[in-house]
Amino acid sequence: MQLKNHLYTIVEADKQGNLQQKEAAGLQQKEAAGLQQKCQEVLSSRSNTSFRLRLNPEHFIYQAHFPGEPVTPGVCILQIGKELLAELLQESLEITHVKNVKFLSVISPLKEKEISYTFKKIETSEDSQEVKAQIIVASDEETKAKISFTCRNK
Repeated sequence: MQLKNHLYTIVEADKQGNLQQKEAAGLQQKEAAGLQQKCQEVLSSRSNTSFRLRLNPEHFIYQAHFPGEPVTPGVCILQIGKELLAELLQESLEITHVKNVKFLSVISPLKEKEISYTFKKIETSEDSQEVKAQIIVASDEETKAKISFTCRNK
């Protein structure tokens, strides 16, 4: 299940060194290219690519997790990272390996109206079949999570 436009919407995306307003429908499409080429384009033209997101406190996930004190589930934090990487590379991706996830602070949609996902590192495997990403999730300069995972094309 894709969470974009349900659990969260993209407010801004920093893909060219400065923040620009983006429509909820998505980011501009790149020309078709392999994972390795796309990762090289992303890394060579910009560092620390970031997305600022607005959480939807009315989403049904928060009714169950937890009623009255909503908390963004860890699996949703990871899924959002994968969706943003897929959007950035304009690829359909699936997670194959989660190397490390550190949840440092609770993300409440009532307290954190917006959160940011910053890609610190994006690289492809030698055979260009997989892409690895390191992400920092933050709100108001407070780090909420650190994530490292590997994806491949669906």
